[in-house]
Amino acid sequence: MPLTYFIDGYNVLHHSALLRPLLKTDFETARDALVEKVARYCVASNNQARVIFDGRGRRAESTPVVPNVPGLEVTYSPGHLTADAL
Repeated sequence: MPLTYFIDGYNVLHHSALLRPLLKTDFETARDALVEKVARYCVASNNQARVIFDGRGRRAESTPVVPNVPGLEVTYSPGHLTADAL
């Protein structure tokens, strides 16, 4: 039975030694890189992941690129909730 991981996307970005430097120079690229890494993990491990980003203050044009990978879901929390709350 596959495992399901719930990932607070912005929390991981701010604490990842690999992605934090990219976050400081190109926010959208860092976010897309995280989603891509999680997608590769889902494919390689046959596990599932839900990457949740905080939705407060989100601009419609800044939605991350989401690969079409079974078991991967990328969502934003509603404006009144944080990713932690979900």
